[in-house]
Amino acid sequence: MAEAGKSTAKAGQIKTKAARFVSGPKIGDFFLQLATVVIGIIITFGGSALIQHRAERKEARQILEMTRDELKQNIAAVEGMKEWLTYEYCGAAALRPWIDNPLSAPVDSLAKYLKITGNPIITAKTNSLEMLKGSLEIKALKDKAFLRNIFVAYDAVFRFSKNIALYNEHKGIAVDHYYNNLDRDMIVHVYEPSTMEDVVTQFVDMMDEPRIVRYIVETSNGNLVGSLLQEAGKLSELLVATVDMIEKEAGIPATVGKPTAN
Repeated sequence: MAEAGKSTAKAGQIKTKAARFVSGPKIGDFFLQLATVVIGIIITFGGSALIQHRAERKEARQILEMTRDELKQNIAAVEGMKEWLTYEYCGAAALRPWIDNPLSAPVDSLAKYLKITGNPIITAKTNSLEMLKGSLEIKALKDKAFLRNIFVAYDAVFRFSKNIALYNEHKGIAVDHYYNNLDRDMIVHVYEPSTMEDVVTQFVDMMDEPRIVRYIVETSNGNLVGSLLQEAGKLSELLVATVDMIEKEAGIPATVGKPTAN
């Protein structure tokens, strides 16, 4: 009887251990839990990376939109300079025949073209260019030709601005010499021409300044002004093509309306 009780107790212990073994942690369960953790980490980091990537793409798109708008402002500035250069050329051509006989010059031509001695400037707008260069998302673009074309357009604007500055410097030598040597009696006629008589007086006095005469002759020949006008025309075409490229490649809707130079 006692032996039977011991056998029964021993058998119970074996069953209990077996049950614990069967119901205890398994290697498969461990790997399943590990896989769950790993997948969760991947999803977390992957989601964060996706969010960051979308944010960077949004930033890149905004920069490209700003670049497009800035290039349009440069287009407007170039077109404005083309108008001024054309005015200077036409003005010099109209005034040149009267250099030796200024009192006989048509008063309406004088009133229209005496402003050719002004010095308009064109300043390249480059704020978006600096942002473009600093954007990691932009740098990561696979289409390097896309970025290169944008940089080429900006470089062309820089060159044109520099050439206009050199032209104004050349003209300014003559104009500054004239204004710096004005007689006191002439100042009111030059700075505040209120009548046609003042305009004629100014032109007659300007023709006594050899540097002004030389400037009018050189400008009317059209060599320097002509080359600047050609450069301006090609630059406008380049900038327009670059704007179209940005809108097409970056999927940016085209803007409506004529750009203005701010």
